[in-house]
Amino acid sequence: MKDWKNVDENEMVCWCKGVNKGVIVDAIENGARSLSDVQKKTGAATGKECAIKNPSGNCCAEDVLEILRIYSKDADLSECTGCCNLGSFID
Repeated sequence: MKDWKNVDENEMVCWCKGVNKGVIVDAIENGARSLSDVQKKTGAATGKECAIKNPSGNCCAEDVLEILRIYSKDADLSECTGCCNLGSFID
């Protein structure tokens, strides 16, 4: 996992939906406190092409949760749903 505290805001987090760190941090600063909140506000971690589009071949949900942990004092980190198992969030 990347050191999300020290990477540039333009660093891509969600390759499927094209969402960078700055967009996720902005969502957190505007009230997102959980993975579901970030998904609804940004679309991050809602794709289903992680293995194809993400250079790591992994879902970005864990990265989004790490960014939440770093930037939100009251983050709800209890949920950890992989991108390919998001049910209603998948287009």
